[in-house]
Amino acid sequence: MIFLREFVSASLAGDALRAQWERALLALLDLQTTYAWGSTQRRQKLQALAKSPDVVRAVQAAVVASANPPMDMLAVLSIDASDASLDALLPHFAHGTELERLQRLATHATRTPGMEALLSGTTNRLETRARQSPAVAFVQRVLGSTEPLSRLDFSLTITSVEAPGRNSGPTIQGRLAIDASDDEWWHLHLSRVDFSAGTFEVESTSFGAGGPSEDRLHLGHCALEDVPQWLSKARRTLNVHWAEPTVFRGSLRGKKRDVFSEWLFSPSR
Repeated sequence: MIFLREFVSASLAGDALRAQWERALLALLDLQTTYAWGSTQRRQKLQALAKSPDVVRAVQAAVVASANPPMDMLAVLSIDASDASLDALLPHFAHGTELERLQRLATHATRTPGMEALLSGTTNRLETRARQSPAVAFVQRVLGSTEPLSRLDFSLTITSVEAPGRNSGPTIQGRLAIDASDDEWWHLHLSRVDFSAGTFEVESTSFGAGGPSEDRLHLGHCALEDVPQWLSKARRTLNVHWAEPTVFRGSLRGKKRDVFSEWLFSPSR
């Protein structure tokens, strides 16, 4: 592993070598913490790592050599924010395939001019991509509005009224998600929980703008503009009735949320 090779000097021997190996392994454990991303515990671990020149040097080498380095390694470099760390980060920002992931570094980054430039550039590219996304034009058509949507990232539940038992969830459970900042900007998923054979089994149909798809419910796939009719047909095929969306998360609120929900479910009523 590049991190270990860079951290542990080949010139060491005996007790010094063992001590350096121990430090390297402890650093690796701290780079795999399970604390929440913005938690105090994670912040403290990352800041302590960023204060160690040996750790920073090894992380720089690992990040440069990796196409998809761990977020904690990127965070250590964003806290260090030295010229060498910025140089290691720059190719990942320049490539731009995971802008949302890189934007999360703002939680921990040291606000130096160089680091601020990387983060603001990422934010600007995300905003530009969102404005140009087909999601914006689509939702505006559904809402009957040309009002600019500065942010568009929401999801709503699709569940059946019917349930397999008194203390169980709905027989059909699903979700429609739309995110203008993602190239795979919409995705629909429905699952059926089946207890008929005395065992717990889940069968699903899912599809969207790219990404994985499946159709174990044999409902077929469709374009996003045809989802209301698809849901109406799916309701009849599955012999269920759709409940009102119980969870509606994200940027679409108030009247906009109600109009979108009415568009989605009105053919099923």
